[in-house]
Amino acid sequence: MGVVGPADLLAAARLLAGAETATDAHFRRAISTADYALFHHVLAAGATRFLHDGKMDGSAYAVLYRGFSHGRMKAVCEALSLVTLSRGFARLFRRASPA
Repeated sequence: MGVVGPADLLAAARLLAGAETATDAHFRRAISTADYALFHHVLAAGATRFLHDGKMDGSAYAVLYRGFSHGRMKAVCEALSLVTLSRGFARLFRRASPA
């Protein structure tokens, strides 16, 4: 058994949600698994972007990858939501401030 990556997690989510006998529990697990896949895809992309050398097997990559916080990422996403976008972020990203 090898490393499970985001693509593997998405495939598992599709199987869970697409089963003929899928229950509400299957759908909830599928959504959670897809969320986990996205989270790990973002971690890998972030760590790779900071490294610039593409070495994904070294200790520097591991430190960067493990340095991301799910809670902090969620807070940033919520702060960037158009519904709750602050005036400062709206100016920074040249977006209309919410009413």
